[in-house]
Amino acid sequence: METNLNYQRRLAHTLVTGLGIEAAMDFARRNDWDGVLARMCATGAPDGGGDARHANGRLRKRRGKAGSRPGIS
Repeated sequence: METNLNYQRRLAHTLVTGLGIEAAMDFARRNDWDGVLARMCATGAPDGGGDARHANGRLRKRRGKAGSRPGIS
């Protein structure tokens, strides 16, 4: 018998493949599929893509090295 985690992972992968990450996350959020959304957010995308997001779907802010912005030393 397939575990719920594996089912959510497969569903997340199918949604992202068919709709793209943004639309898939919106679809899961609208349907209150928190487990599926968590699988998308765990690695950014079910295929291991690097779109780091919070559980609410917002992008995480990336911190760069000090002085990495133009005009700041």
